Amino acid sequence: MVPAQSQDLTGNWRGYFIPNSDVNGRLFPYEIEIKENAAHRIEAITITQLPNNITAKAMASGIHSTATNLVSVIEESFDNLKLGSNFQACLMTNYLEYSSLRENEMLQGTYVSSNVKTGADCGGGRVYLEKIKPLQTWVTTKKIADKKVEIAKVENKLTATTTKPAKPLVKNDSLKKTKKAATQTLAAIATTTTEKKQDTLVAEVKYKTEERKIATAEEVEKIKKNKLKVLPWVLVGRENKLVKTITTNNTKISFDLYDNGTIDNDTIMIFDNYDLIVDKKRLSYKAIHVEFEFSAANNEHEVIIVAHNMGSVPPNTALLVLKDGNKRQEYFITSTDKMNAKLLIQYAPTSTPVKPGQQ
Repeated sequence: MVPAQSQDLTGNWRGYFIPNSDVNGRLFPYEIEIKENAAHRIEAITITQLPNNITAKAMASGIHSTATNLVSVIEESFDNLKLGSNFQACLMTNYLEYSSLRENEMLQGTYVSSNVKTGADCGGGRVYLEKIKPLQTWVTTKKIADKKVEIAKVENKLTATTTKPAKPLVKNDSLKKTKKAATQTLAAIATTTTEKKQDTLVAEVKYKTEERKIATAEEVEKIKKNKLKVLPWVLVGRENKLVKTITTNNTKISFDLYDNGTIDNDTIMIFDNYDLIVDKKRLSYKAIHVEFEFSAANNEHEVIIVAHNMGSVPPNTALLVLKDGNKRQEYFITSTDKMNAKLLIQYAPTSTPVKPGQQ
């Protein structure tokens, strides 16, 4: 699958989201109705419906980057909300990428969420959506139109023939047979189209049943096995600026991150080899502690520090204290809404000489 050229996203997109916190890997149905304007700004309505009349409908906005095919859809407020006792009202921020495969259009990526009342972190996960197409394709419509033209031509010939009684009736019969065959072909196409509509409606009904709301364990395993790894939007849509390449001889090192200067509610996310390991943690005088292990098979960690917000005093700044065996190093980390901070940590056993210029 390769990224497609920029498309208008206006339409209905249907699929699911999978919370990272759900140990069973359940799939929850998710729909987004998108309207994209000429400036590629997005207005949207998101819908989640579960059994027992549980519904969440939210108004959203976002932007479509035509240069990168990256899409953000940010839920802003709930329009309709009916929840059970085991659910909390959380607004989702979706970071998606547009692609197409054999005329199937897809939006897939990640999301983060926060409680609508308290702003507390509700966790994140993965999102997968496909664009819903009209029931009747252009090809089928063209075939029907062509057959109608063919029948019209036959009818014109029949009309011309009936004005000339001297013509043998056998030719009239031939023309009638041609018209009959064309009519039958048109009827067959119409029947096929109707059957496709019925099949689609059956699929729609199956989708709306309770058993499709949460996938079976077998379906979950199949999706996990075949899924493509989708890079989060914050890693693809921002510059990942290299702060330092670090070489270590130890099989384990650690980071401690603090707010650098005034504590102003800076919040960060940390990715290790593109996997999220710290999600929206607030920098303060208390350390955010992260450990990394190495082996011959796992000899490199690409660590990217992302500003989830920049606090009251931009940019997002942190003091990173590296503990590598008996060594201690300090680095000043800066990240913004356009630039992440990256550290490349490489493992070199004691028998392997350290290259000049590397720590």
